[in-house]
Amino acid sequence: MVFFNDGFIAPLKGKPAGRILDFGTGSGVWLSLALTQIENWTAVGIDISPTSVNWARATLNAAKIENRAQILEGDALSYRPSSPAQAAISCFVLEHLEEPQRLLDAIAESLESGASAFVCAALTAAEIDHIYEFRKESELVLMAENSGFRVCRIQSSSSIKLTPPRRYLPRSMGMVLEKA
Repeated sequence: MVFFNDGFIAPLKGKPAGRILDFGTGSGVWLSLALTQIENWTAVGIDISPTSVNWARATLNAAKIENRAQILEGDALSYRPSSPAQAAISCFVLEHLEEPQRLLDAIAESLESGASAFVCAALTAAEIDHIYEFRKESELVLMAENSGFRVCRIQSSSSIKLTPPRRYLPRSMGMVLEKA
């Protein structure tokens, strides 16, 4: 959360009002955190799950910022806005996709040049709903670069120690990106 606030939100506060896209918005918590800290910005959240769309709308209502965000039910892989946005978020979605590169490509195609993005994912976290397992931080960095992003900041963290017979430490990684 500190990394999200310091690395992504704080720099946006000094920019003119813009629009944030949230790819795979889920509960809407990341979008809500962003909009409550950045006045005059608007947002569009996209999620394929009707349940998540309802949760995200409830989260935005509870934060009293529902008038600044539109939550759409749809596929984040195929969503493209009518005009490029100034920022994007996608948190803990990539590991749920068969082809995570497609989501990073969609994000890049939806942003204007110089726009910021915050993307985070689970690494070596073999969960039943994690279709794609990232093993190294470099995999995410390479995917971001292949989509036309420059990695500005990166943080990888875990809260547990490696115990036998595990080969890899489950962790999460966040990246602050800039579209070339």
